[in-house]
Amino acid sequence: MFKKHTHAPMPFPLGAIADIVFLLLLFFILCSSLQEHTEGVALTLPQASNSKKKTIVKRNNILTITIDPQGNHQTDKKNLKKFSCLSQKIYIFLDNYGKDPTLAMAPQAVYLLVQYHSKTLYQDYLSALDKIQKAYAKFYAKKLGISYQQLHQKQQNMDQDVQKIHQSVPMRIILLPTKE
Repeated sequence: MFKKHTHAPMPFPLGAIADIVFLLLLFFILCSSLQEHTEGVALTLPQASNSKKKTIVKRNNILTITIDPQGNHQTDKKNLKKFSCLSQKIYIFLDNYGKDPTLAMAPQAVYLLVQYHSKTLYQDYLSALDKIQKAYAKFYAKKLGISYQQLHQKQQNMDQDVQKIHQSVPMRIILLPTKE
C-alpha cells in the first residue's frame, strides 16, 4: 500500500574534519613548544678523549651508593655505616688520604657509583645527587681553607682557586640502574 522511501545516507564531510584535526594538532604543538622546561639535572660532562687507554680503578676508590624505591641511601663500605648522612659518608670517603685502607687512597681517584631502582622517585634521585654535590663542596672548601658559605660566593664569582680545585679533584659519578 504505502511505498517506503529509502534515502541514500548522507556522506560525512571529511574535509572539514581534516581541517579541525590539523588545527588542533597545530595548537598542541605550539602550546608544548612554548612551555618552559624547568626540571632536569645540570651536569658538566668530561670531554671525550681519543686515547684507547683503559683506566684501571682500584675497588677501594669506588663508593657504591644504592637508592632503593623508598628513597633510602646505602653505601657498600662497612666503615661508613656509623654515619647517617650520605653527604657525610662521601666527605669521609673523599678525605681519607689512605688512613683507612678500605676507603679511597686519594680524592683524585674517587669514583661514585650511584645505583638506583627503576621505581625510585625522581625527587629521591635528585636528593642523592644534591648530597653528593654538597659533600664535594665541603671538601673543596676545606682544601681552600674557607667555609662552605664562602665557597658558594666564590663559585658565583668564578674564582680561579675554585676552578683549580674542581680540576684537581673532579666529581666522577657513574649512574647505573639496578636490575629488578
